[in-house]
Amino acid sequence: MVSDFNAEVVRREKGDSEERDDDKILEMAARYCHVFANIHPFAHGNGRMCRILLNVILLKFRGICISIGAEGHLDRAEYLALANRAGRAFFREHGIVEWGGG
Repeated sequence: MVSDFNAEVVRREKGDSEERDDDKILEMAARYCHVFANIHPFAHGNGRMCRILLNVILLKFRGICISIGAEGHLDRAEYLALANRAGRAFFREHGIVEWGGG
């Protein structure tokens, strides 16, 4: 899955980023962050790496960075519930068997 992810990033990177609107850039950044987190290539630090990936894409294509987890936003339980739902959708979309009781 990691090699597929890398190939997809390279393929999309070659597209003309100048013509992409903000919604497409945000969608691309969110999708890559989500897919990376669900591939889960490392024992620790996957969440931090996906947030770095998200910001690298936003910085490269739009010159902005965002802070995730700032005070006053989603609490941890709500974030984990949303991530869990998104993870189940990812597994269904990619035809991967889900491990555990999810």
